[in-house]
This record gives sequence, C-alpha cells and structure tokens, in this order.
Amino acid sequence: NMEKTILDWLVIEGDDWEDQYPQIVDKLNDYWVETLIVDATGAGDPVRERIAFMVPEIIVAPFVFSPSTKDTGYKYLIKEINAGRLLIPHDSATRKTKKFRMFEHEMCSLMKNYSGKFLNPGPVDKSKGHDDRPDSLMLAVYATFFDCMPTVEEDDFGVFSNNRMNYSIFGSRYSRPRRI
Repeated sequence: NMEKTILDWLVIEGDDWEDQYPQIVDKLNDYWVETLIVDATGAGDPVRERIAFMVPEIIVAPFVFSPSTKDTGYKYLIKEINAGRLLIPHDSATRKTKKFRMFEHEMCSLMKNYSGKFLNPGPVDKSKGHDDRPDSLMLAVYATFFDCMPTVEEDDFGVFSNNRMNYSIFGSRYSRPRRI
C-alpha cells in the first residue's frame, strides 16, 4: 500500500536491440531501482536475461503475459489508481511532451475487455491502437505487488529481550525505498 510515482519514461522504437540495451541500462542507472519487471513472453525472455546480466544489482523478474497474469496485473493497477496511490506528474510542461501525450492517448483509448473470467484490457481500435504504455505502467506498478512489507526481527541481545523472537510480516524482507 505504498505510494508510487512515475518519474520518467524511456521510449525506444525500432528493432536494433544491440543499441537499445545500453540505453536501458543508462536509464536504470539514473534511478535507485531495486526490482525491474520485464516482459518475458516469447522473444522477451532473452531480453530479460541480457538486462539481468548487465545490471546484476537489480532484481530483473520475468512477467509472462497470459490471461491470468494480465488479469492480476491490471486489477492491481486499477486498485492502486482507485486508492490514489499512483501519482503521474502532469504539470503543464509535462503535458506538452510527446511522451506524455502518447501515454495519455493510449491510457484513454484503453477499453476493458474480458476473455472468459479474465480482464484483458486493450485499445478500442485494435487495428490502430496500442497498449504498450499501459502495459509498461502495469508492469511498473506490479513490481510492488509482492514485496511491500518489511521483516521485523528481534534477537536475544536486546535490553528487554528474555528470549529470541523472529517476526516476519507477510514473509517479506525489508528493502530500501524504491521508486518506479
């Protein structure tokens, strides 16, 4: 239940992967990133492996798009938006940028679709629309889905401790503040 703020977008177009990897690593080095969720569907898994090799200090977790994982990711994104825990800067200078206008267009043209019982959002006009930016937002927010609560431990060296007690809140470990 932590607040999340979008700090920047990296937009890369084209298929020249060898030039794109250094751009991704340079952008990651601009921020204090602990966990990165990468689309590992199909051809995406070698991309995830390469990025993980290039930035070993970052947890690079795979996300394989399937009806159930997309459903879980987008339902969590909607929950965080409705709770007011997702902040997307939109001052006048930001709104004028092409990156923001493209993001806004894709988000506003996204439509809730269902594949059976699974939420499967997509662009209103599937032939012309894109959902790349909404998917990347969902992945960024999904990075906070599992690892949000710290582990609290108390050992027998404390002044008021008579015995050893270990506390684990939701099985997570404490991690440094993260920004996505």
